[in-house]
Amino acid sequence: LLCVPLQAKGSLIGVLEVMNKRDGSFFGQEDLLLLTIFAQQAALAVENARLYGELEDAMDRLNDRVKIRTEELREANGRIEAVKTSHQETEEDLRKSERRYRELVENMPDVVASVDDGGIIRYVSPAIERMLGYRPDEVIGRHFSEFTFPDDKERAEDAVKRGLGGFIGINENRLLTRSGEVRWVRFSNYPEVVDQRITGTHGLLTDITQNRLLQDQLIRSERLAATGQLAASVAHEINSPLQGITSLLNMMRKKHRQDGELLGQLALLKSAFVRIRNTVKKLLDLNRPGKERRQRVNLNRLVNDTLDLVESLLKKNKIGLTRQLSAGLPAVVVSSQELAQVLMNLLNNAQEAVTGRKDPRQDGKIVVKTVLRKGRVVLEITDNGPGFSNLNLEQIFDPFYTKKNSMGMGIGLSICHDIIKEYGGTIRAENRDQGGALVRITLPAE
Repeated sequence: LLCVPLQAKGSLIGVLEVMNKRDGSFFGQEDLLLLTIFAQQAALAVENARLYGELEDAMDRLNDRVKIRTEELREANGRIEAVKTSHQETEEDLRKSERRYRELVENMPDVVASVDDGGIIRYVSPAIERMLGYRPDEVIGRHFSEFTFPDDKERAEDAVKRGLGGFIGINENRLLTRSGEVRWVRFSNYPEVVDQRITGTHGLLTDITQNRLLQDQLIRSERLAATGQLAASVAHEINSPLQGITSLLNMMRKKHRQDGELLGQLALLKSAFVRIRNTVKKLLDLNRPGKERRQRVNLNRLVNDTLDLVESLLKKNKIGLTRQLSAGLPAVVVSSQELAQVLMNLLNNAQEAVTGRKDPRQDGKIVVKTVLRKGRVVLEITDNGPGFSNLNLEQIFDPFYTKKNSMGMGIGLSICHDIIKEYGGTIRAENRDQGGALVRITLPAE
């Protein structure tokens, strides 16, 4: 058996094989040389035949394209003649098309925007007023960074630079509205080319605020759940030694009954540990949402228990807490955990508002009041902070509405509203005449 490769232009295209010489002798070097020379010629012949076939196919395709292009040119010439005879109709069609395009752009919910190579806004669609509160003429001619949230300016400028460099992409950043609110937007970035030169960038601005807030809510919910589990674990760990310490104190009191001074000190220690134990119990109760069904609840007691949890934090922030709890209130039928959650949320909001007041020299004050009015139990939380914006007062109980640019999720007051509504009650927010905010919860008495 003798085999020789068939090679053409350095590539293997086959193998030439011969078997069993007729005279029965072995193949030798001369046979190998002869077959190699023949293989070279055969490979050239095969390659030439292939190239010739390809050339014929290419010529056929070229002739076909020439015929097609010739027919297309003939048809194009006919169309050109038709266009020449209907020039006025074409101009009218163009005007209608331009009008439809403008109407489409101006009525889109997304904002169409264009900036030049210096970052100056040269066009923005009317939807910008719905998104940011500015009319188009108030935006055109200004640099886009004037409307960008300060922390996102570098990211937005980098996205525009990439667009001016020919990059097509999508960027997400925050913008500031006329009223100072923060809106998340997604900007689809396309380079604008005139005469083969990039003269600017344009694209669509889409409001994704609710999507981002929902995403942040999900992430933060996971963190809160983990934090709650950790708090419960820590509380359980504290409980065991507290019980042991309390038992030890009782034993010491029995052993040293005659030592009045020591008994007094032991009583102080025991009262301190009892307060710690009660605080741990309240923490555990708050971490068990839905543990209790609705039941008769003494509102004053629930308010006192919740205020005990936050009183030390308020003192640390130099905020005075006043309790004005009316005696003899009828019970309310609620879930104590849910109502404590509502009160805790409102107290946290009040504490943040008072901490951020304009005049830091003024002492912070929070007042919690309960009263019976017209057969309904009323809970009021007031503070001397900056109060609510009158423009946004009607929206504060809407889901995802928040004025906290960095930390707020906009769901706390919405949850409070839903909980109180389930109890057949109402929750209202208003500004006090003497300054500060007032949140009033009204619940049906038992």
